[in-house]
Amino acid sequence: MYLRASSISALVTADEIKRLYRRFCKLDKAGKGYVSSIEFSSIPELEKNPLSQRICQVLCKQGEVIDFPLFVKALSVFSNKGESAARSECNATVYNEAVVVMFKVYDMDGDGFVSPEEMMMIFKSLVGKNLSTAQLQQIVDKTIKDLDIDRDGRLNFSEFQKVPWDFNV
Repeated sequence: MYLRASSISALVTADEIKRLYRRFCKLDKAGKGYVSSIEFSSIPELEKNPLSQRICQVLCKQGEVIDFPLFVKALSVFSNKGESAARSECNATVYNEAVVVMFKVYDMDGDGFVSPEEMMMIFKSLVGKNLSTAQLQQIVDKTIKDLDIDRDGRLNFSEFQKVPWDFNV
């Protein structure tokens, strides 16, 4: 996943880039220029996030590492500032990149579709025991019914894009 300078400036200010770089350097104690997925997931905001492990899996393929541009992108995409910046017309590309990441988070088996089972697993991790399995199933069923244009019982990327995303997950 590549990050253009224009994408960084669309999401964060110069001061925020400096702050993120200091934060990155604290994680990259050896000065390697990258952090592992384990180091990345130790960020307090991600430690609290029920999707953090899955987000790390999507952003950092097995054996790969997270360099500073990807670090900025990951933390920006999943913040309120990233969401509002990405939703502006001039930053549609950044928003679309964020939706691609979320699609990959939900598409757990990587087949290009979000099945009801995958959606249920993600929803369960998000709500914990606050909703019953029956309540979650109703939400999954309604979501699939409302978004599944081709009526194949699962969401492809085009259908998934129709979700009004709030990236502060």
